[in-house]
Amino acid sequence: MLERLSKRNDDWRNLAYRICGNYDHAQDLVQQMYLKLADYKRVNDAMVAITIKNLWLDLLKKKNREVGIDSFHSLPYGENTFEPSDKQIEYLNRFDDLPMVQKELIQESFEKSTREIGREFNINYCYVHRQIHKGLKKILKEDYKKYKNSNLKYLKKRKNESN
Repeated sequence: MLERLSKRNDDWRNLAYRICGNYDHAQDLVQQMYLKLADYKRVNDAMVAITIKNLWLDLLKKKNREVGIDSFHSLPYGENTFEPSDKQIEYLNRFDDLPMVQKELIQESFEKSTREIGREFNINYCYVHRQIHKGLKKILKEDYKKYKNSNLKYLKKRKNESN
């Protein structure tokens, strides 16, 4: 299958470039597309286009999850210490009470996706996802629904912007 796909490599790169508008990203998207579709017996043009588009959307989602220092409030001038609020202390205490596995997986999830964590530690990504969310439920308790729905609002907003 890869031989057939690679015959139209320039077409795939042009398509990827039209989707993302960046030459380097287009190269990466085509390489990732080859990896995704390597095990398929039959592949058509639409499947290739959808795969490249989905890979680009995944990359955009990952970029939007990154947090920069600008989003944090700075400390007033002359104040050298940071004092967490009562709510933050409560969350930290609940985090300390979690089982070690959930703590480690939550900490890993700040830098990696559940699939990446699963691959790295050779465990099922569904288990990783489930343990992370069990831990978050224990930490956030009544605020967990707000946390879950905040992601949905973001996705709905992105969908409306694309239309």
